[in-house]
Amino acid sequence: MTEDEKKNEYLKEVFGSKRPSKDKIEDALNRAHEIRKFEIGLYWQRSLFFWGFIVAFIASYFAVLSSDTEIDHVYLILIAISLLGVFTSFAWLHIEIGARSWQKNWEYHIDFLEYALGKNLHKTVIGKPKEFRSLASIHKCFIWVIIVFWASYFGIRCIR
Repeated sequence: MTEDEKKNEYLKEVFGSKRPSKDKIEDALNRAHEIRKFEIGLYWQRSLFFWGFIVAFIASYFAVLSSDTEIDHVYLILIAISLLGVFTSFAWLHIEIGARSWQKNWEYHIDFLEYALGKNLHKTVIGKPKEFRSLASIHKCFIWVIIVFWASYFGIRCIR
């Protein structure tokens, strides 16, 4: 299937016709932009939600570690906190991947709808794309650093 055939099939699937009115396409394009913006907002809200857990676990871990009082089974508590950190970080990673997929979904809608209107603003890149950095990729790498952090603290406590 050629690119034009794919785009025509898209229009037929979304609008029920390969030749929808310009107004319908523009309305759909505006809605796709709104939903994409909404998805990006949700992405950062979810990240803040997980950051709250990570910060709480880090604070708990070091509070227990630096405690002067004798706590029975202190190492078990530290291992439990580390496991919660690993679990939460993996959940965060998978939610981040899913959120990015939905954002890309709406970007594809924007691409097809702009094509139908004879526009290419969303696909047009000015500059050197190889020099661009994806915030989502950097964010995903950072989440992996957090996972390694928790896994290493879990490993240190298990070895002792």
